Amino acid sequence: GYSMNQLFTILITSIILFSCASNVEEDLIVDVCVPEKISFSVDIYPILSDRCVNCHKSANPQSGINYETYKDVLSTVVAGKPEQSLLYGTISHTFGVAMPYLEDQISECEIEKIENWILDGAKND
Repeated sequence: GYSMNQLFTILITSIILFSCASNVEEDLIVDVCVPEKISFSVDIYPILSDRCVNCHKSANPQSGINYETYKDVLSTVVAGKPEQSLLYGTISHTFGVAMPYLEDQISECEIEKIENWILDGAKND
């Protein structure tokens, strides 16, 4: 068998290895959620199209808000300031009417993408 010293060494090594593996996994999850460069057309518009445009479109926009184009989206965004942007407030449920209305909140990852897009200047790219 193993001595107590050998068992202790194996235990400590296992804890260190497991700890390192765990940190790598967390980093990968964060990187997948919010890309280094957020694109309106690739990262933001698909979320709005999927979760918002059904009610917020030109035919009969709810509350007069239309999310069909970048220009329309900007009407509820203060570039660089998510805390002042109606889009961010409603999807994060921090202010305004919680959106999507009477539906499940969009994912934390999607909210984080929109927040970071706004922080980065809400560019049309």
